[in-house]
Order: sequence, then C-alpha cells, then structure tokens
Amino acid sequence: TVPFWSEQMMDILMMHIERAPTPPRALNPEVPEELEAVILRMMAKHPEARYGSLWEVVEVLDRLREPVAGG
Repeated sequence: TVPFWSEQMMDILMMHIERAPTPPRALNPEVPEELEAVILRMMAKHPEARYGSLWEVVEVLDRLREPVAGG
C-alpha cells in the first residue's frame, strides 16, 4: 500500500507535506513493532530524522533478524 493516494497529483503532494503516513501496524497488526519503527524512520519528513545511510538500515534489519536469546 502506498502511504498516500489520490487521483490528483497535487493532492498527493500536499498529503506528503501535511500528513504522517499510516503506521504499518494499523494496516497489518502482525508487523513487528521494531520493523514498524524502522519503516517509519525511513519515511520521516525531515532528513535528519532518517537513517544516515543504507548501511545503517541494513545493520538494523540484520539485528532484527537475529534470534532472541532464550526464545
């Protein structure tokens, strides 16, 4: 699902500027909270709130894939 939808391109542009995207867990409660946090950070409006590089995202996702000790 795209974060914003309208038939009018200008409406989509305004939604990107004015609205926060729908959190993934609101669409699918089975999305892990940690993954949702990564997704929302990648979609942050302000660049300084996003990850600094693709490699930083890869590191975080790799950590999320690691099995939990004792689990």
